[in-house]
This record gives sequence, structure tokens and C-alpha cells, in this order.
Amino acid sequence: MVSGAPVAKPSAPSDLSATAGNRKVTLSWSDPDNATITGYEVSSDGGSTFSAIGGSDASTTSHTVKWLTNGTVYRFAVRAVNASGKGAPSMRNAIPRSSFSGAGGQSAAPPAPPSGLSATPGASQVTLSWDDPDDASISGYEVSSDGGSTFTAISGSDASTTSHTITGLVNGTTYTLALRALNASGNSAASSSLTATPLLPAPIGLVAEPDNGEVALQWDAIDGIYLYRIHVRVSGTNTVIKSQDANPLAGDTPHAVVRNLSNGTDYSFSVATLDNSGSIPVLSSAAATVTATPNQALPAIPENLLATAGDGQITLSWDDPNNITITGYEVKIGDGSFTRVLSYWKTTSYTVTGLTNANEYTLALRAVNASGKGASSTVSATPLRGKPDRPKGLIVMPSHRGAQFYLTRPDFSADRNAAITHFRFDYWPSSGSSDSASSYILPGYSSGATIGGLTPNIEYTFEIYSVSDLGDSDPYPMSSDSNYPITETPFAVPDRPYFINSSTAGNGQVSLNWDRPSGSQGQGISQYEYQQKEGNGSFSGWNSIPDSGPTGVNKNSYTINNLSNGSTYKFRLRAKNNYGYSVESYPKTLKLPGQLLFSAPANLTYTAGDGEVMLTWDDPDDTTISGYELSSNGGTTYNAITYSSDSASNSHSHTAANLSNGTTYTLALRAVGTSGKGPSSTLSVTPVAVPAAPSDLSAAVGDGEITLSWSDPGNATISGYEL
Repeated sequence: MVSGAPVAKPSAPSDLSATAGNRKVTLSWSDPDNATITGYEVSSDGGSTFSAIGGSDASTTSHTVKWLTNGTVYRFAVRAVNASGKGAPSMRNAIPRSSFSGAGGQSAAPPAPPSGLSATPGASQVTLSWDDPDDASISGYEVSSDGGSTFTAISGSDASTTSHTITGLVNGTTYTLALRALNASGNSAASSSLTATPLLPAPIGLVAEPDNGEVALQWDAIDGIYLYRIHVRVSGTNTVIKSQDANPLAGDTPHAVVRNLSNGTDYSFSVATLDNSGSIPVLSSAAATVTATPNQALPAIPENLLATAGDGQITLSWDDPNNITITGYEVKIGDGSFTRVLSYWKTTSYTVTGLTNANEYTLALRAVNASGKGASSTVSATPLRGKPDRPKGLIVMPSHRGAQFYLTRPDFSADRNAAITHFRFDYWPSSGSSDSASSYILPGYSSGATIGGLTPNIEYTFEIYSVSDLGDSDPYPMSSDSNYPITETPFAVPDRPYFINSSTAGNGQVSLNWDRPSGSQGQGISQYEYQQKEGNGSFSGWNSIPDSGPTGVNKNSYTINNLSNGSTYKFRLRAKNNYGYSVESYPKTLKLPGQLLFSAPANLTYTAGDGEVMLTWDDPDDTTISGYELSSNGGTTYNAITYSSDSASNSHSHTAANLSNGTTYTLALRAVGTSGKGPSSTLSVTPVAVPAAPSDLSAAVGDGEITLSWSDPGNATISGYEL
């Protein structure tokens, strides 16, 4: 880049003067003393058109305009030119005149034939030139284009005329040309004739721009052109291997693209002009020629280059160039050198690793193809310690109303993992969404824990994250992991059973009663077990309670026999299902009485009646018995039996009334006395109504007999008939 003050356009030439002569005018002006002037231009039509004054510069102060028509008024304009443009013109009028005549007023001899005749063909024209005869008597010239058969006056010619352009000719046609001079005495003999063929001029300004397998051509426009014809040759040969035409473009620079060329091969391109003024289109006699070597264009600069900073790295991304000629990409870090990093044209990203966190880096990217290296795009970014790695593994095992989990910790030697503060264990019902997940926070030094509060028999989904001040890691597992998702279903062991106050001690035995676990945690009980200990001894092992398995899960009482009267016992109870044991019950303490109590009533039987049953049992022959108690609900509650006479010790029967016919009752009978209540005897009874009288009784008399018949009463309780 060149810097400096701008140059002003030149001022109009001052003191312009015009000196007329024979067919010429000499223009003069003052020296402007302006070194920036690079030349001058002159106009003879009042400034409509200008022509450069050949060889003019800042020191030029005059110029002669020749070949004018005597007696014609011309308006001349002169202007200066410099690097900033063309200055304003100065103008002056002048009339060229002839001042020559014959000597002594006598008529001169006819002039000599013109000599030195030459012809320069052009587009539809030929320009003739000849030697100046230095004959002031010549008043004009005539020209012939048919070898001298006919001549035509050259308008405006005189003694000073030494050239003339014949126009309106047919390009490609050969003309025989001759010239003769005229004066007051007549015409000269014809000059020697010559031939010329007018043709279109060759284009100028031809330039070539090579590209991938093609070359673009451009040249200056020429007026009156029918077509431009392009010939292609391999450089160093004369054989035309390709031809194509280009139309002239009104108001535009003519151009063409020659395609299907071989990259790396040198070609010669020639452009000739073509017209159709004759019956056959004619090419110009000369052609503009240029050489070029098609080649792949350099790749374009990568567009929309972006940098995404990471932990010790920067990821570059850019738009797809859609350029199959690209053979790779190069990256430069800071002031370093470009390094080849990619070898596929479709690639649109690359990660630069091994960078130092918190340092800003300027990265440059450029594409490469067979023609070379394209322009580079640059971008800056600062790598930062990234989010931590996720845990490497997770194992989840179901537990009682919860789950146990164990994780495989990430590599804590990595910088990004050193900042891990804790792990977050997320879980939610698999039928729901992770948006409703609950979380358990595990310290960063831990590798496992147990969570509770989950609903048994509901499947849960589990994930775990590493957490640092830079954010959360990706979860483990993700959908790309083979063990995704991790699900488990928590289970539940039974709830703790509780002894109730109805548990009692008796003669050598205790009756244990408890509340069954309620709700879902009480379901699936497969067994109850108990422990006992006497006094200050140790608890025994766990003993199964009979009939409390899967078909007896509703059992809530049990009698333990063969205990020592007068001793104090403690009992514990637990429930079991397929997942394990409940927490053991709180201990129940019971003290057995100090002496033997009564035995249970022996041989307890009954006779069913209408709304009642009559119980009988063996005489216990025990004078300590003061009475009996009867339970109609299997021993849950008892009522004393009231006797109207006789002592209870001698009683061994009782009628239980107010019962419902057809209903089965579990009756329990026990003796009572001053020492307490004895064990009970039980049996199931069903009172029945007295049968109705037989209906439809009839008698059939026979030989020494009578046969009785009656209707079927439909009563299954009838055990027989009496006659």
C-alpha cells in the first residue's frame, strides 16, 4: 500500500492560440509548470471527442493538427491529463487555408504520378498512403479500386494530402487500387497499382484465467463484429484441437470459457473476428493469442469457522465447502506452522488437543488441494477445565424398601475430575419420567450407599452423575451403553409383629397372641418363628410355629407347653417371607403360676339341640375347682357357668343356650379356682332344630304287617325316626 496526499486534476491550459496553415493548424499554450501532468489530449470538434497527443508530457506546449480541410472552421480543445484524471479544456477556433498558386500566373504542367503508394487493409476499408510530392500546384487526388478503370475524387484532398481511407468495402474481397493527382492542367498518370483485402481487426486485450479443467478468456470489444472465433492448440503445435464461437455482447466485455481441458497442459488460445458482410463469413487476418494452463482453483477460505473450548482442547467447526477437489485441511496454532490434520474433503470439524487451560489460543484453518493451499480463516478461544467424566460403572441391587448401589469412580488423576465434589444418584419409577426423579447425594470419596423409602414391587430406573463446580457429567448409563437402562424392583420383608395383652401364662404353658403385620408389608408371610428364655438365661434359637406357613399366614396365636410353673419367661416373635425376616418383636414377659393348676376337662362331648348344645365331661374329682368358664369363640373370651345347685366341683355337664341353629361354634371349657384358671378343652358344635312332624303319613295293610310312608322332609340334620 502506498500512502500520500491525493493529486488534483490539472487546470485548463492557459494562453491557447491557433496558427492556421495549409490543411493544418498549430496550437500553442503556456507552460503550466505542473510536474504531475502526464500528457495532453486534443479535440477538433469542440470537445466531443479527444485524441491523445503522442509523446506529450508535462513540458509539451504546442501541437500541430494536420490533414484538415482548407476553408473549414474547426473548434479546437486542449486538455491536460494526470493520475487523477483529465483536466478542463481550453478552446480556440481556426480555419486552415491554402496560399499556393502557379508561377507567374501561368498554368502548371500536370503533376507527376503519385509514388510510394502503400495500402493498409482494415475492417471494410483500406487506407492508402503515398509520398508527399512537394507540388503546390496539386489541387487534389483521385482513387481507383478497380485497377484504374474508374477513378473517384478524394473529397477535401489537396497538395498536402498523403493518405486516404477507402471505406464501404467488402471484407475478404481483394481490391486493385491506384491513385492519381490533379492540378489546374489536369490529372497525372495513375500510380502503380497494388492489391489489398480488407479484413476485420484482430481483438486486443486478450487475457486468460485458468481454472479447474477450463480457461476463461476475455478481450476488448470491437464494433461491427458478427462473431468471435476461438481456436485452441496445445502449446508448441499448429493443430487446432478445439474451436468455438462467442457472440458479441452489447455493452459488455466479450468473453468465453473453454471447457474440458486437461489440467497441467499448456494451451494456446487465439481469438479472431468474423463478419458476414459478404456471402461467406470472413475471419480477420490476424488473431489475438494467449497461453494458459488450466488447473484446479485453490480452495476457498473456510466459511463460518467456529471454536468451541473444552478441557485442554478446542474443537473447530466450519461449513461444508462442497468442494471435492479438497484433499485435506491444515491447522496452525498461534505463530506456529501449519500442520496437516485431515485428509477428507467432507470433514467439517477437528479437535485440537493438548492445550493449556486458561490460555487463549488463535487457530488458523485452511484447505488444501492439488493446486496448493487456500486462504486461512482464524478464530480465538480459551480452553477451560471441562465437566467431569461420568462414573465408569454402576451396580444396583434391590433391598428392603430400597436399593443398594455401588459405582466405579472415574479417574481422579484427570484435572477435570479432581474437582468432583460428590456423586448424584437419581431414581424414579420406570413407568414415570426422569423429570420426577429423586436424588441421593453421595460424597466424592464414597463408592456406594443404600437408599430407602422406595415402594416395594414397583420397578425403578437408576442413573448416576459426577458433580463438580463446572457442572454435571453425562449420566451413567446412557442409551449408548450396553446395560442401559438399569432397573430394579425393591422388595419388603414383613413388618415387626407386636404381642398383645391377651397373651397369658397358665399351668405349664403360655398362650401367645399377636397382631399380624398390616398392609403390603404383611403380605406374603410364609412363617412365624419364636424364641424363648427362662429367667436370666439366653434366648433359644428360633423355632417355627406350626401351621403358620403360606396356608396359615393369618395365624395370630400359639400355645407353648411344657414350661416350668413359677418361672418367668421372655418371648420374641418374627415373621418371614420370600425376601427375609422382619425385625423381631419387642420381648413379651410372662410368669407362670407357682403351683399346678387344674387339668383341662377330659372327654368333653356334646349333644346338639334346638338353639342349644349340652356339654358333658368326666368328673375331675378335684375339690379345688370352684367353677367353670365357657367360651363360644374358641377361647378369646370366657363367661362363668352359673349353677343353681350342687357345687361346681361335682358338676360335669352344662347346656349352652341361645345359639343359632346351623352355625358352627368353637366352644372352650376350663376350670377355675383360687389358684387360677386351668387350661381349656375345645370342640366344634352345631345346634340343630327339632325335626318337624313327618308329613303325608300313610299306611298300607299287608299280611301280618303295616307299611308306613311319608314325604321326604329335606332335613339333613335328622339322624333317625322313632315309631
